[in-house]
Amino acid sequence: MEKFKGYVGIAVALALAWLFLAPQSGGWRATRMQATPLDDTGIAVIILGRSETYPLLARVETFVRQCPGGVEAEARALDRMYGYKGDQCLFHHLAPSRNDLYVLADDFGQYDTTFRDDLRRSFDMETDSEAFKQLITQMQERAVATYPKMMSNLHRSYVLTVYFWHALFVGVILLMLWFRREVGGVLLLPITGLGKLLAKAHEKV
Repeated sequence: MEKFKGYVGIAVALALAWLFLAPQSGGWRATRMQATPLDDTGIAVIILGRSETYPLLARVETFVRQCPGGVEAEARALDRMYGYKGDQCLFHHLAPSRNDLYVLADDFGQYDTTFRDDLRRSFDMETDSEAFKQLITQMQERAVATYPKMMSNLHRSYVLTVYFWHALFVGVILLMLWFRREVGGVLLLPITGLGKLLAKAHEKV
């Protein structure tokens, strides 16, 4: 029985390692990071998916890779031959979305001291008004102006976060393998407990 518990512990540890440490493919996420060798693992997918700032970082870094010449004028980009990447180099692919402006206002505000106060002006405007649209465009331009410092810090934060959680999870897996019989025993506890109850019930029949 003890060996069986050990096998169960090993199997669970390896299954968790495959689920969270193996490269993930498919449609898990629309934007991928290319900052570390671990960006395709299950842990990295969770980190990116649960963050409010890292998805914007991923989008900006994708834009930089695809558009080494920077933002192109829309008319120029759309006037190119079919299949040209110019349509991926328009300003709205680089700028934060309207929702990002509100969600990440504090982050942008670290590099633009009046950003949050100026963005609050939009609360008193009709969303379909020309003034509102102009303000959002201005705030997007100001947000992009913070990118050199903001994205550098976000990139560093993302790399440290990825390596930290991978190191921690590897440590957990190694502990599970070391205490495999204890882990297996805990996992089998509901089954063994049910077996004992059934045995007692059988004795009383």
